[in-house]
Amino acid sequence: MKKIALFAALAAVSLTSNAFAADGKGAFLRAEAGNTRIHYSAIDDSENDVGYNLRGGYFINQNLAFEAFVGNLGGDGIDGASIDAINYGVGIVGKKSFGETAHEGFFIGGRVGVARIDVDLDVDGAGNFEGHSNHPYIGASIGYDFNANMGLSLNVDHQKFSSNGLDGNVGPVPVRITDVGAQFTTVTLGFEYRF
Repeated sequence: MKKIALFAALAAVSLTSNAFAADGKGAFLRAEAGNTRIHYSAIDDSENDVGYNLRGGYFINQNLAFEAFVGNLGGDGIDGASIDAINYGVGIVGKKSFGETAHEGFFIGGRVGVARIDVDLDVDGAGNFEGHSNHPYIGASIGYDFNANMGLSLNVDHQKFSSNGLDGNVGPVPVRITDVGAQFTTVTLGFEYRF
């Protein structure tokens, strides 16, 4: 339900915004896809999978924006178990363009905020276990804006999942898997459209 509300809010922002202003103010949508490196704390092992995000928000000027996002940090199968991780959150985006006008030419950027990660662990023969974690996220980007409305970027984002446990059932018996932790580092190529 929260994901539907987030998508509705992003759609409302994009439908009600005016043409992107020359001073850099306006709404944006960004789609990102790439690779997620998942490092599991309990077994000190790392795996890679596909990760993607849909981000949207509003630039209050050419250098500062607020964003909300939803994404998939990937999934992995290890030792008879599979894990899926979904994330969503809100944050602040900083951007420095090197073109002559706002949002044109090469740029660097960064973002920071708070994200929630929902983890679903399916263990063969045992059952399904779920948990969530709220932590800060941090990211950086470098890219090129073709014009005031469109740009491409290479992004690196880092966030972590730590929980007192994942809850599920083995048959009729409630079970908690304790001390669950992972770190997610996602490298993506992003396409941004500004309204």
